[in-house]
Amino acid sequence: LIQAAFFLHFCGDAKYAERQKDKKQELKVVDEEVNEAAERVMKILHRTGPEAKRMAEFVQVALFDETQWVDWKMKGCPDFVKEPIEDFATLPMPENYDKSISKWAP
Repeated sequence: LIQAAFFLHFCGDAKYAERQKDKKQELKVVDEEVNEAAERVMKILHRTGPEAKRMAEFVQVALFDETQWVDWKMKGCPDFVKEPIEDFATLPMPENYDKSISKWAP
């Protein structure tokens, strides 16, 4: 069921349809049928097993993460840009800072 959920999620993705058009292949899968099948798979996952709801939520989170990962890959794997940390030496110390109590030098 989990593999079916991932497969149907992939087939129902709009970006998958765009890629198929770019490759000049005709997409023969109807979006409504894919979405309907994906909903049925998730309903079955919600009822299967002792921790079914928790597992279904995990699968939904994994599908979201997969979508984000595919977007990142399609953008060419850009680097994660992080803001530089400000130079702490230039920041003023708080008014209530007591050197005798602190173990850290200012």
